Amino acid sequence: MAEIVPAIIAKDFEELKDKIKKVEPFVNWVQLDVMDGKFAPEKTWPYICHPELVSGSQNGREMPKQVRHDRIKLLKELNTKLNLEA
Repeated sequence: MAEIVPAIIAKDFEELKDKIKKVEPFVNWVQLDVMDGKFAPEKTWPYICHPELVSGSQNGREMPKQVRHDRIKLLKELNTKLNLEA
């Protein structure tokens, strides 16, 4: 059976938190879409992206170890599964 992974676009961490809470009972993963203003007209949230995330990673789920601690803490508080492979 295929797994559905919803994509979330949020302008700030409060909106991200709210959207994750809405889908949390139904899914194991979420995809966080980040727009940097280069390939889309808007920027999504005040987040400094690792270059690997901006250019796209091999599997689309990687989050580098250099991601700021507060972002990881927020995602862990939301019981979000993380793939922290560099």
